Amino acid sequence: MKLLKTLLMAFACFGLVLTGCSTTEEQEEVVELKTIGEKVEGENVYQVEIKNATGKDIVGFSIKTDTMDDYSENMLKEDDVFVADESRMLYYDATNDTEKSDSTLETTTEYTIKVSFGTDDFVELHAFPFADTTKVSLKLTDDGVGYITYTSKTDDAKVSTQESEEKIIEDKQVAAEQAQENIESVPQVEQYQEQQPQVDYSQSAPVVQEPVQDSASSSNEGCLGDNVDTW
Repeated sequence: MKLLKTLLMAFACFGLVLTGCSTTEEQEEVVELKTIGEKVEGENVYQVEIKNATGKDIVGFSIKTDTMDDYSENMLKEDDVFVADESRMLYYDATNDTEKSDSTLETTTEYTIKVSFGTDDFVELHAFPFADTTKVSLKLTDDGVGYITYTSKTDDAKVSTQESEEKIIEDKQVAAEQAQENIESVPQVEQYQEQQPQVDYSQSAPVVQEPVQDSASSSNEGCLGDNVDTW
């Protein structure tokens, strides 16, 4: 009888342990990530989990398409800091970005994300793969170049954008240097004009007009005059 009671108590304790573990797992699953942007649902709403693996706190997060000149407003709320090693869920509604020509053909929109760490301290993530992934890690190189790593939904391949981001920055630097060289090679017209001597025409010598000979008197030259003896 004592053995039976002991076995029943053991099974009861074991059940409580399993129940406790199950409850803990459920609580961990229920925890929701903070969001970037407003949490919305829809056919054209992208949801991507982003881990801040830059080692720096993020204070600004904005997006623009390849048809926009300026970035959107900061998608992080005021005083909301996306701290290092934190993961968040990004919600982006692309309804207004989707253009259809024949109701079946969709144009491909390219997205660039600006991540700010402070005033004048930011990185740009080009061709962000909204449609090809659901989870990315945001990272920085030793030179401060921002890039992401993720697993592609297309072929399950591991992808890193480090090389492409470094190439974009390099191309921009080359273009800027070339533009500066072109500016320096153009003749400085204004500087040339400033170097030329300035003539003050108000101080020029007066123009002396040569006397005009009387045409009437000059016409008598060579003819008989009063000094000629007459018969």
